[in-house]
Amino acid sequence: MKIRIGVLCLLVAGCAGMARGDEPELGEVTFRPDMPVNTWVRVEPEYVAPPSGGRHWPSGWNKLVYDPVGKRMIYMDRWRDDVRKNTIYANAVMEFDIVENRVTCLKLTNWKRRDLGGGAYQTVPMPENEDEPTPADRHPYGNMTVVPEQNVLYLAGGATQTARPRSAPAETWRFDLEEHVWTKVESDVTPPNLLEDVMEYDPSNRIIVRLARDGRQTWLLDIDEGQWRNAEAENNPRCGKSAAMCYDSKRERILLYGGPGRQGQAWNDPGPEMWAYSVEENAWTRLPDAPVSARAPGMAYDARRDVVMIHARDGRDGPPTVAFYFPEENEWRVLELPEEAEGPSPSWHTLAYDPVNDVFARTAGDYTAPQWWLFRSDPSKAVAPE
Repeated sequence: MKIRIGVLCLLVAGCAGMARGDEPELGEVTFRPDMPVNTWVRVEPEYVAPPSGGRHWPSGWNKLVYDPVGKRMIYMDRWRDDVRKNTIYANAVMEFDIVENRVTCLKLTNWKRRDLGGGAYQTVPMPENEDEPTPADRHPYGNMTVVPEQNVLYLAGGATQTARPRSAPAETWRFDLEEHVWTKVESDVTPPNLLEDVMEYDPSNRIIVRLARDGRQTWLLDIDEGQWRNAEAENNPRCGKSAAMCYDSKRERILLYGGPGRQGQAWNDPGPEMWAYSVEENAWTRLPDAPVSARAPGMAYDARRDVVMIHARDGRDGPPTVAFYFPEENEWRVLELPEEAEGPSPSWHTLAYDPVNDVFARTAGDYTAPQWWLFRSDPSKAVAPE
């Protein structure tokens, strides 16, 4: 199903200045109350380009997150213009305004491609990077999260083979979502960068939780002190590469989906494991396995219904699966969608939930055609897996 979405009013007040662990009150949903449930709806947003022009060139290896202050989705992906030209890495912060049906390129990095001949190239800083430093272009993977109390996007880790120095993604950066300025976080120590690590913010403890891909280390970033530390947590899960994280606000815990696969690190053979991490207890707890094993799945917590939704492909070639984890019952259920139903390809961490508008958003597509999808769920229609 493909539609264009018009401008609608919201009845819910903003959540800027939220107290520790607080959430905005969720009022009546006024955004497309007629939207069909359990159906992927493709939308075609208007794009607002920066002064340098260009266009969105989706590349994958990225993440979509919800910003409760701006009531919008924040996305890092690739943008191509005449200055930066073609790179395989994400170099842009974009916002997706669901109500206005608009994608705005908020900020481009001050890096560009320098060709070396024979198809090889480097990613080098532009002169503007001296006065306004920005993080080197990279694949973000799951290393991105929003801290609403600061109105800031955090980025740590990722991967680049062309930037100099290559160790640049080991740095941690924060992006001011109002001023659109990047600032490097000067922590005394930094987590090891294992390419496909994953992190999520815990507002109840004002801590960003990051799990190393090999599962041997859980790292915590205190947002007030700006310092990373190894939590030395109990029972670290050996997650697969590009596992997914989300925050369970009712129980004040981080959820992790994506098991170890072969030898604890199989790139294309992850497991179905589900884990929960408590900052206060500094311990991981094994939960029931998900119905499918998926690398780089989409996962998001639905605060209205107290349920977690995953959108994943079972293995490399399995059909797309929508499933729900019910924390109260500690069980999984699978949503049976019609085989002929349209929908996005489930890849990377590009699934996020907007509790104000009661809709999941998902990105997909390649450089030829960016795709944006919405999904309003009715988890009561899901059934226990066979």
